[in-house]
Amino acid sequence: MKGILFKPESIKSILEGRKTQTRRLAGLKVINQKPYKWQFIGADTELPDYFVFRATPEIKLLKPRYQVGEVVYIKEAWATEERMDSKPPSFLDKAGDVPLWYRADYSPTTRAVGDKLDYVVRGRWRSPMMMPEWAARYFIKILDVRAERLQEISYGACVAEGLDMADVDYIPGWDISKFKSLWDSINKDYPFESNPWVWRYEFRMAK
Repeated sequence: MKGILFKPESIKSILEGRKTQTRRLAGLKVINQKPYKWQFIGADTELPDYFVFRATPEIKLLKPRYQVGEVVYIKEAWATEERMDSKPPSFLDKAGDVPLWYRADYSPTTRAVGDKLDYVVRGRWRSPMMMPEWAARYFIKILDVRAERLQEISYGACVAEGLDMADVDYIPGWDISKFKSLWDSINKDYPFESNPWVWRYEFRMAK
């Protein structure tokens, strides 16, 4: 099963039902060298997992990382007990009832998931990039995938991205700064002003 990385505040928004979309760059590097040249045509008729992009006379077939109907697990920063800090995830998977902490909801008094001991010392925080499926606690199901230019995002899509837009007027020329700031804080190589192509994924909690 594939994983997908979210920041702690985004995970909170997903759990609250406020975040149902995410925009990702993976798989679009080749056309984002000159994004203005390309047009999005749609799904390929013979290879439905691929999408057609055209910059006459050139055509490219690109495949998004996640497909409609696919269930993926959410990657997040995690930890286990201190005595296991030197052990890789593959070892921990076979170690039985390993206590787990998650940084998104951690406080000094948080007890580990699966912790049956009276006292266990939390170890180092592990990178969410290295989180295996067995350690995940949340899963999402992909409902829709399409490609679009980043600056095409609408007011409603900003809400679906989990942003609080209550203080932004829903009128032509509405303020995009909230989404722009969030995007630029995550995607240094493809800032909002560069208007890259992105995959827009719509999803819901799977279980």
